[in-house]
Formats: sequence, C-alpha cells, structure tokens
Amino acid sequence: MNEVVYTGEPFPASRADEARLRQHLGGWVRREGPLLRIDKVVGQVRMDRDRTLVIRSRKADGASLLAWLAHADPQLAALRMLGTTPRSAEDGGFGSLIARVFCLETWRAIQTTGLLRSYHRRQIRAATIRGRIDFSQLSRGGGNLGRIPCVVFARLPQTPLNRLLAAATQRIEHDTELRRAAGASLAMLSTALAEVPPLVTTAELARPPSLSRLEQPFAASAALAGLLLCGNGLDDGRQVGGPALVVVISRLFECTVVRAFRDARLRLSTQHPVEVRYAGPHSTTGRSPMRIDLLLHDLPGGPVIVDAKYKTKITSSDLQQMVTYCWATGARRAVLVVPAGSVQDTRTIVLENAFDEQIEVAVAELQLGARHLGGWQRAGQQLVEQVVQRSR
Repeated sequence: MNEVVYTGEPFPASRADEARLRQHLGGWVRREGPLLRIDKVVGQVRMDRDRTLVIRSRKADGASLLAWLAHADPQLAALRMLGTTPRSAEDGGFGSLIARVFCLETWRAIQTTGLLRSYHRRQIRAATIRGRIDFSQLSRGGGNLGRIPCVVFARLPQTPLNRLLAAATQRIEHDTELRRAAGASLAMLSTALAEVPPLVTTAELARPPSLSRLEQPFAASAALAGLLLCGNGLDDGRQVGGPALVVVISRLFECTVVRAFRDARLRLSTQHPVEVRYAGPHSTTGRSPMRIDLLLHDLPGGPVIVDAKYKTKITSSDLQQMVTYCWATGARRAVLVVPAGSVQDTRTIVLENAFDEQIEVAVAELQLGARHLGGWQRAGQQLVEQVVQRSR
C-alpha cells in the first residue's frame, strides 16, 4: 500500500514512523507538533512489509525528475538517451518509475545486443588437451600426462556491467512496490542475468563503470542502476541504503543553477571560499566553512553573487548571508535563485549603510517541471537572461 506525501508539506505520523524516516532520511525530517515534514527530498521509503511512503514534489513529477537529473548531473548524462518514460509507473512515485524504466530499458538492450560476455582465464586439468598446455605446471607435476594442465579462456557474463545490472535487478525483486511497478520485464531480466552474481562494491558504485563501445547500448541502464543501488541522486555523499530510494531535490536545484551559467560560457567560480583572518597575537589567515554557490566575475556592472535557494520564503538570514558574501568579495549585487512561483515577494531589496554604500539583492526564478532536456535547457537560459539583464 502506498501513502503519498509532498515534500515541504506537514502530514500526520506516529513516533514509530518518525523513527523509521529519520533512520533513512536523517535531518530532512522535522517534527512540527503532531505532524512531520520532509524537506527537499523526493522518492520513497518502505515503512514496513506492506506500506511504502511516497514523497512527491508539486513542482516536478517523476518524468520531470528523470529529465532533470539527466540535465543537471554529468554522471547521469546517459539518461538523455531515454525515450518517453512510461506514465503507468508514475502513480507509485519516483522509485517505481526508475524500477520500471530500468527493466524496460535493460531488456530492450539485451534484446538488441544479447547479454555481453568477456573472456576469463581458467586453469584446468583434463585427459585431453584444451586451450594451451601449461608447461610450468606440467613440469612441476612430474610430467604426468594423465591429467594435463591447460589454460583455457571461457566467455562468461560476469562482467562489471552485468554485475551492476544484476544487483539492481535484485534490489527491485526484494522490494514489493518496485517489483510491482517493474512489470513483466522483471522476470525476463532475472532469467537473463541468472548466471551473474549481484555483487557490487561501494567503490564501484561511487565510480560508474567505464563502458566499452559494445556496452554503450546499456549506458542508460547503468545510470538507472546507480540510482537504484545508491538510493539517492545528487546527495552530499551520505548513502541511503536498503528500503529508501530518494533524490535530494535541493542539491539537484543547486546543480541546475550552476549548469545554467556554465552553459552560458560566463566566467565564474563555484563553491568560492570566503577568506577570513583571525586577529590576535597569533594572527592567521584562513578560509571560512562558508562557500559561495556562484561568483560571476565579468558582468557589466561588476561581480555578482548567485545563490540557489530551494525554498518558499526569503528570510533575514538569507539577506545576512548575501551581505557577508558581498562584503567578503567586493561585490555589490547578489541574486537569490528560487523555484518559479514559490516565493510571493520577488522585489529587489536594496541595503544601504550610513556612507550611502548599497548592496542590492535581487530574486530570480528558475522554471521547473520540464519533461524533456530541451525544456530544462530553456529554463536555464531564461534564468541567465534574468540575471544578466538586472546587472546592466
């Protein structure tokens, strides 16, 4: 049974549910009296054997998120090769959509190329010669010709790519909702991969496999398998395991903003450090933990700070942060980028000190919800145009 909630919106939940969600989502879960709220995350969490909590966004459905991930994350660029995503899986949430698309796409690739195999070196002893004789082993065995040591090469399916696909298939099989969403192609995929051990290390997940020319038809499948096995896309390095499959949408939003300005070929710095000096008898200079999302260097009116805020309200702490960044870099203008339609008051704020020096903080909007790559690219172009026009 699926229970649907929306990111950023409170919903009733028991203490047991809260503990379960905190186990998998950590600080993204907040208690508000009798209600819980999950911030900046979409996906699904299996609460118990018969119940799955589906976390949705009102700004982007499952198909939009797939296109969004493909646009924002270079490691998921292979998803750009996917055609139309099946609408039938979207009722189950983002995880169910990923499971269904993975099975359909992987089975299509297997039908096109067959399950790819590679040669594996094996040492055997046989009554007849197979492959080539291992003369060093033969001499050490006293020249026994009854069991001749040979080296043979067998074409086996236990490749790194196939192990990744098998592990993702097993992940779907072990989850009731994912298994239901996958449909008939799951059984065919399980049969095709029956000889492949579903063994993938954490290091292999952190670094997607480098695919050969023959393996390119499986590129989208490998990217989807990574999402299924890591449990979350575009996070801050914290793996979400087992029954949770989520995307940290605030991180995805930030990556999209950075990508928009990179695509515009503007000179910029990302995660720009704030320099600090510690005064006193042992004065030192260092770097603050604060990092500026984007610093644009060459706009007509001078440098501009750009900060991505996936939120519904601009707070005084946001303004204080921008003032700090401007003061530290010498910029006099900053832009807060928010999801389109999420913030009611988008007027520019001008802060002035006693010496008539001004810092201008503008609000720009990024359109969300595109279901294809072209729509996300246009949204990025429109965002850049807003910022550049305000800097003239």
